[in-house]
Order: sequence, then C-alpha cells, then structure tokens
Amino acid sequence: MEQIASFNVIQVWIWIGLFAIAGSAPAWYGDAVWSPQTGGIIVVSSACVAIAYRFVRRMRGETAENVVLVLLRAAFFGLLVWCFSLCAWLALEISLGGRLSLLVEASVGSIAGGLAGQAAYWFGHRRPQLWAECCCKIALGVSAMAMLLFATMFFLFTGPHDLDRYPLATSSPYRLPWPGGVTRLCIQGSRAIVSHRDWEEFAYDFARQVGSDVCAARGGTVAYVDVTHDGNGRNTENDLITVDQGDGRLGCYLHLRQGESYVQPGQRVHQGDVIAASGNIGLSMLPHLHFNVIDEVHRLVPVTFADVDSDSGIPRMFKRYTSGNSVP
Repeated sequence: MEQIASFNVIQVWIWIGLFAIAGSAPAWYGDAVWSPQTGGIIVVSSACVAIAYRFVRRMRGETAENVVLVLLRAAFFGLLVWCFSLCAWLALEISLGGRLSLLVEASVGSIAGGLAGQAAYWFGHRRPQLWAECCCKIALGVSAMAMLLFATMFFLFTGPHDLDRYPLATSSPYRLPWPGGVTRLCIQGSRAIVSHRDWEEFAYDFARQVGSDVCAARGGTVAYVDVTHDGNGRNTENDLITVDQGDGRLGCYLHLRQGESYVQPGQRVHQGDVIAASGNIGLSMLPHLHFNVIDEVHRLVPVTFADVDSDSGIPRMFKRYTSGNSVP
C-alpha cells in the first residue's frame, strides 16, 4: 500500500511538472509553440514520460496493459500537453499584453500549468465525488462543442474565397513587414474568425513581440505618423504609420508601440527599412502587427506577398511564415 501511495504522489508530480513546463514554454518559444516541430517535441517528450512511468509501474508488479493501449494513451497525453501550451500562449498574450518580462510570463505560465496539471490528474485519476464528475463532464462537453464550432468556422468560413481578386505573388511588390529570416505566426488573414471580414477583409495580423522591429513591406514616402497613444481596448486610440507607395495606395501599419516611430512624415523609406516598433495599442487583444493596403477612397485592396512561397502568396490564419524582407 505504501508503494502504491508513493507512486500516486509521483504521478501527481509528473502531471504538475509537465503541465508547468507546457505553461512556461510559450514564454521561451513565443508563437513557435504553434509550429509542428515544437508540437512534435512536446508531444513526443510528454508521451515518453508517460510510457516510462507505465513501464516502471509494470516492473513493480502492477497489472500489465496492452502495449497499443499504452502507446495511444501516451500519445493522447502528449497531445493534451501541447494543446495546453497553445492555450497558455493565447491566454498569456491576452492577459499580460506582452508588456512584462519573459521571466514573469514564464513564472505565471508555470504556476497556471501546475494548477491545471493537478486539476487534470484529480479529475482523471482520483474518481472525485459525483458533483465534481458532472462538472468535469459538462466542461469537457462544452469544450468539445466549442472546438467543433471553431473547427467548422475555420475550415469552411475563413481564408480567401476568390483567389482571382488577388494579384500574383510572383509579381507582388510586397514582402512581409518584419526582418528577413524571422518566422512569425499569422493570427488573422483574409476572412478571419474574430474580424477581417466585410470592409476589412483584406487585412493581416501577425504575432509580434512588443518592441520588435516593423519593416516597410514596400517602399514609398511616409504620409502619416501617430504613435502618441497607449493602452488597448475597444475605445482606445490606435498608433499607426501610413506609407504612400506612389501608385495611389497607402500601406498601413497599426498597433505600434507608443513613442517608437523611427520615421517622420515626408521621409522616403525603402522596402525592408525599420520604421517602428510593434506593440499592443488600440483595438488589440494581444501583441501583434496589423497590415493592410488602402486605395484613394480608403477601401482595403487585396495584396499578396512575394516571400510567401505557399498559399498563393496569401498568409493564412494560424500558419507561420518566414520573412524574406531586406533593404535593397
């Protein structure tokens, strides 16, 4: 009985430890937690821990389980840990706003992950009272329905619905608006879930850390600069820069950091020039850079990016892209 009790304690700490690591991972990896490579590392590592624990328990004389069942459980556990990392990234970005240090963000994520791991173990292994089981099942049911709704909206109602309206990427004068060689997540593209529909359909949001460089997606003359505002929320003023591209269209860069414009109106900029620091200002849920192009009557126009090799040059929601932008 003492051995069983000690193994239960070890199992609790395995859950707490892995979820704590998963909660802190977004602070160190940033939006790279969304990449398949990072996800594979998290899933495989967590699954190996689960398999090793099952193996030790079997060596201690506990009832052996089917190998396939053990592998499936371990893979599911690893996937669960990765999903928690994705949720932690979104929650930390929204709650902390990118304004605190990585150490603080990692600490908050670790604490939240540890509590989540302990709760997950309790509901999954300790056979709680009936009311707790009911609450858990209701929460799981609601979560499953929300995920199904989200998946349906994502696959059926997001992304460009008429590619003929977009210019060919091979002849596009635009490149992704951050330094070359850096890979970032597209939070929202054309026809996204939260916004970028109707009049603002042809806009893009890219996850960018507060204070990171914003580069000119296309050369031109700086037409307007306003980086005097701070804070974010529904009624908060935005910080933005617009660049006259010489063909009657303006490139617009929004949610910039307060006081960190590196250009002035009338200044000539080249593609790849650093023009500002990214932020989380205005109608913004989390740190990111919003980019769009408008015509003479301020209508958004469809654009593609020459350095987006896939997806017809049109960044898609929840995919990561590497910038090929640089100063000529």
